[in-house]
Amino acid sequence: MQFNSNVGLKKKCKICGSEYIKTSISRYCSPKCMAENSEKKKPTFKELAKKKKQQETLRALSGGKLGSVPKNQVVSEGLGEFGNNGQFQNVQRGHYDINGMTMYFRSKWEANYALYLNFLIDNKKIKDWDFEPDTFVFDGISFVTRKYTPDFKIKNNDGSIEYHEVKGFMDSKSKTKLKRMKKYHPDVKLILIDSTQYRLISREIGKLCKFY
Repeated sequence: MQFNSNVGLKKKCKICGSEYIKTSISRYCSPKCMAENSEKKKPTFKELAKKKKQQETLRALSGGKLGSVPKNQVVSEGLGEFGNNGQFQNVQRGHYDINGMTMYFRSKWEANYALYLNFLIDNKKIKDWDFEPDTFVFDGISFVTRKYTPDFKIKNNDGSIEYHEVKGFMDSKSKTKLKRMKKYHPDVKLILIDSTQYRLISREIGKLCKFY
């Protein structure tokens, strides 16, 4: 067995400056100093700016400021993950338990967003929500994509109504629906929850909302 002459000697902590007795398994005087010593390098200005923008987006979604999004504006059109055939993978459609109520969703993202909306209700950020209650018809269109049913209908605390569409994969048909909604129903407020916004919500409060 090799003897380590440094074990049992007093050492001075490089973090706080206090003295401690070194053992064979201790490298720091305390867990706090160990955590501080292993901190990641300080983020760059670009990383800080990106994080600030993400936090502002989350506050706009969950801080009672949903109305701050410009009227009738589709926020963004982000893409999700693709399989070998170019199709969105890991959709996981089926029945989900949403706070004691069994509901059918075409994706796990939709189910998790329903849990998130319940979180907003519990925190009095919105008044209520419903899944696919309304279908909008595009008058004068006699061929493909003649109507559209948004995923979620949101009732805000002030009584105003808006619709949220959860989209990880934006195909051409989906783009056409959103464009025609803006053209044929300009009075309807529609917000797109793309992959960037969904992942931000999932990362920040997914565990709190008990996401699948």
